[in-house]
Amino acid sequence: MPTPLLTVIYSLKYRVHFQSNQTVLIHAATDATGQMCIQHYQYIDVRIIVTVGTEENRCFLRKYYGIEHVFNSRDTSLFNNIREILPQGVDVIVNSLSGNLLKESIKLLAYHGHFVEWGKRDISHNNNLSMFQLRSDCSFYVTDFTGFVDRI
Repeated sequence: MPTPLLTVIYSLKYRVHFQSNQTVLIHAATDATGQMCIQHYQYIDVRIIVTVGTEENRCFLRKYYGIEHVFNSRDTSLFNNIREILPQGVDVIVNSLSGNLLKESIKLLAYHGHFVEWGKRDISHNNNLSMFQLRSDCSFYVTDFTGFVDRI
């Protein structure tokens, strides 16, 4: 449990200074880190949108956390659905998706948005990322405590 907890606290409390009128998109929200992220943002009364891979997990998040906007993380229609809800973009994106889904997620950032990368696949494979989407004075953070916790 220390790795998910440290990841959430460091990424969301010390890197992204959130205000209650903002919106967050959390990808893969049913793992331990995702659920801690949900709890953190519910505590500070932030509008939350999430994605998960299965219908069972979508039902769980709606029922247990009362989240209204829960989308399929394996279907690219989620991007158009989010644009319909938030035409100005998302203030913070907590990402663990990879490849084209990561690239499409960045396009959802609002002006002065923050992209928090928790995924490891694109980093470990040294994949390219267009910086053009970060042109609107956006921030990109990569957080990985697994190596740090292993050394303690």
